[in-house]
Amino acid sequence: MKAQYLVTAIGGDIGSSVVRCLSKEFSKERLTGCDITPYVSGYSHVGDFFLAPPYKEEKKYIDVLLYECKKRSITHILPMTEGEIKIFDKYREVFAEEGLKIMINSSNILKIAFSKYDTAKAVKRMGLNSPKTWKCGDCIDGTIYPVIIKPDTGCGSRDIRVVRDFQEYKTLISQASDAVVQEYIGTSEEEYTVGVFSDGKEVKEIAFRRTLGFGGMSRMVELVEDESIHFIAETVAAFFELKGALNLQMRKQKGEYYIFEINPRISSTVGFRYRLGFKDIKWWLDLLDGKTEKIVYTPEKPPVVGIRTLDEKIFKGDLQMEKVSIEKKTENISLGGGKI
Repeated sequence: MKAQYLVTAIGGDIGSSVVRCLSKEFSKERLTGCDITPYVSGYSHVGDFFLAPPYKEEKKYIDVLLYECKKRSITHILPMTEGEIKIFDKYREVFAEEGLKIMINSSNILKIAFSKYDTAKAVKRMGLNSPKTWKCGDCIDGTIYPVIIKPDTGCGSRDIRVVRDFQEYKTLISQASDAVVQEYIGTSEEEYTVGVFSDGKEVKEIAFRRTLGFGGMSRMVELVEDESIHFIAETVAAFFELKGALNLQMRKQKGEYYIFEINPRISSTVGFRYRLGFKDIKWWLDLLDGKTEKIVYTPEKPPVVGIRTLDEKIFKGDLQMEKVSIEKKTENISLGGGKI
């Protein structure tokens, strides 16, 4: 039987990019998508689609996915958002008992990388550069400004504030919860994103200098070739004993790279990477299936520039009918089996 793939959150930038990439590897009939709304950008790239409850409705979310996966003979699930990845990590055994392969990193990687404070400490243990990072209560008047206040968990550029003096810091810190304070490194013109993949034997990386745009996504990327980045990627992969993919967010200051965030998942530049032959999404699926073939990847040479474009999509037909039916559907689902 051929593998059947479910990609979650295909209305988001990462999920829609992933199904576009996978549609070049597999027929549409082997791809299913889900989201909390029927009006999603990845709709035309999958052969099937269903509505899922919000992941915060934990039990309902898991029950619906187990039901829909069994109904469609799904074999592999690719969770796209941080919140969903945390749910799948928590219930790994439940999905494994149903014979489902989940494309997420190890629990140890997720635990460290989902905390910016723990990430900074881990990067230091690796012997690499990271901005000085404090928990909110530890940052005192003598700190060199500017600094950044950001949530300890979560991704993207939301709720990130640049603080330029102690008075401003005191005001913002009183309003913050679950936040860290980080040394301000470099400039936005020297920000880099690095895709890293390892099958446990060899490490591949691709690096871009990036310009941010709407929603904190990479609006423009410029391919970078630098032996220092290769060393950083190999060091991070070895430290985590990586078998899968992750993404490094870095800034450059005085010729040195500083890791300020590690995203333990497929990142929003997956479409750029795929077009340049860096098929980490496919390599990871092969790894889940136990394939041991050598990774075939010939890096492009700079200069290469990529831009993210805007598009419009029209939906015709009564897609709301599916949305209405989800509550009725979940009333009769009881696949949790008392496991949750």
